[in-house]
Amino acid sequence: MVDAVREFVAPAHDLAVGAAGSLSVTLKFPQEATDYERQRSFVYLLKRGETPESWVSAGADPHEESEGTLSFVKLAPGPYRAVTNGSERLAFSESEPLVITAGRERARVTLEATFGRTVTGRVIDSTRAPRNASVRWVGPDGQCLDHDVRTDASGEFTLPGIPRGETVLHAVGDDYCEEYEEAVVRVAAEAISVPEIVLRRKAP
Repeated sequence: MVDAVREFVAPAHDLAVGAAGSLSVTLKFPQEATDYERQRSFVYLLKRGETPESWVSAGADPHEESEGTLSFVKLAPGPYRAVTNGSERLAFSESEPLVITAGRERARVTLEATFGRTVTGRVIDSTRAPRNASVRWVGPDGQCLDHDVRTDASGEFTLPGIPRGETVLHAVGDDYCEEYEEAVVRVAAEAISVPEIVLRRKAP
């Protein structure tokens, strides 16, 4: 059963109608997903950048259409991927690359939202004092997906919805980001906790 209802219309390109393509994305949720998790889940469209390894935002704006359909229209031809940001317990997921062809039948893809793991940890400075910080998970292509939490007074954090497999977390101080380096910590494939993350002062 599909219960996500959104249409995403890409900004108009300087293309004739026959020179543009379109894509429909179906987003499916687990039955146990809450209304809040569903409402906080969004689909983004990425277009291949200047190299095969780089992907950039296609810049889509949401507009509701019909039940179960998320439509991207007026797309420049080329390789694309659809991704969902995840929310709370729901993890980031992405489609395989697909090619949009001008003037052809609309391409279609299904994304299935799944529950991720919850990762815990603690952020400190070089004196081992706890620090207020924002800890976030960034997508595999470096895109910001609004998936972050803040530490508590003890420097501890709990970040749900992390995908399975090896990944990384980024931590940055809330009140001294000009003074301290951003910290990056690797998370093992099935880990549910990480070693203490140390924020270090920037070199003078």
